[in-house]
Amino acid sequence: KEQILNLKLISSRNLIILSGISSVIWVFSLNSLEFKFSLQGHSLPIVSSCLCDNKRLLATSSADLSLRIWDIFEKNQKKVLFPEETVVTSIIFQPFSVNFLSASRRGNIICWDGNTFLQYRQYNGYHMGPIWTLKFSENGNYLASGSSDKTVIIWKRNYLKLSKKNLKEEEKNSLQNNSLKRKPINKSKLNNIIKKFKTLIQFISQLKKKRGLRRLKSHIKKLFFEIEKTYSD
Repeated sequence: KEQILNLKLISSRNLIILSGISSVIWVFSLNSLEFKFSLQGHSLPIVSSCLCDNKRLLATSSADLSLRIWDIFEKNQKKVLFPEETVVTSIIFQPFSVNFLSASRRGNIICWDGNTFLQYRQYNGYHMGPIWTLKFSENGNYLASGSSDKTVIIWKRNYLKLSKKNLKEEEKNSLQNNSLKRKPINKSKLNNIIKKFKTLIQFISQLKKKRGLRRLKSHIKKLFFEIEKTYSD
């Protein structure tokens, strides 16, 4: 028996996930409390943990300075990361995504790609002390970070420039070896658009400086309507 520091419930999988001072992750049946399996890798107590919306991925950070991603279905460790030379104090998955964010004792926030496990953005110096908690709004448009500096910062999704991909899109990309297949450009449609813009340029060049503004406005509206129609066909 030991102190329990973290607890997660997965009702859809009938699981309860616990971690304590020993740094081991234990998984039990939620209904019967029967022991299922354990996950080991951290060498010091787990400070923070978070479940992905797919209920498959578990992220944990520890006083050993590591951040680890676990696959609950496969019962194994997927990745070990060392974001900074300090403790990761909070982790959170982006709603509807496998991407996640980590916050540190230095007051920094790092955005991670959940497929490649690479950093794609970092925010330093906004908090003047350790960030103890990160929380997303239900729709994922806002993130709140709370720190020992006695401040709470509300971040807009657009400011953080977080990915807008959802889990279905990311799982589809993963099945395609994470390679995005670009839709081929229809050359005939593209040529039609180029011709229409050339027509517009010629029309503008024939206008006198103080005449034909209304005609120009009407002509532009008509042209863009035709372009939109051509491209959507």
